[in-house]
Amino acid sequence: GFGKRFLHAGDREWGAKMHDDLIDAVNWAVEQGYADRNRVSIFGGSYGGYAALVGAAFTLRFVPVREDLATLHTLSEISRFTQLRAKSASAAGRRPGAEASTGKLQVSRITRATREAGLHALGAQGMLAGDDAPLEGTVQYVSLFSPAVSIYGGTDEVQKNIIGERVLGLPKEPATDKDVPFRDLKKGTQRPEDT
Repeated sequence: GFGKRFLHAGDREWGAKMHDDLIDAVNWAVEQGYADRNRVSIFGGSYGGYAALVGAAFTLRFVPVREDLATLHTLSEISRFTQLRAKSASAAGRRPGAEASTGKLQVSRITRATREAGLHALGAQGMLAGDDAPLEGTVQYVSLFSPAVSIYGGTDEVQKNIIGERVLGLPKEPATDKDVPFRDLKKGTQRPEDT
């Protein structure tokens, strides 16, 4: 290549000249019409991860959805650690404790965070659907589907009750109909004349 001098030209320039190069590239891409300044982000691993953090910390005007992405990343990491705890308990021959319920709650939260980040990034285009929308409406589909995640597989409320009762040792919620046969339970669809 270009030799050691070129290789070391970036030393001590992380977050300085190297970051300036990224911003110059963004400005150029926006000026050429290749990118929308309100939808640009920095993402990556290793140096790319560092550059993303520098961008979020020092170049706020270029990263409008930085908080959403940071929240999404944080929730995903917490979920990953929760899954590791459950696997570890299983490998040790123990049944997972709160990990199953907290894991389910985390999936619901991650889905909502994904919805918010996607719609925030799209801005007004988040109101479009189907072929008219960016990414053929994938973000809108996830947004419309997101409430289902907090319902299927045991609602978030049920999971919170499980954690409260089985993990925290809180008393069960009162159940006045515990010994009543299902056919005799009052239902929300009953009209006064049906009772």
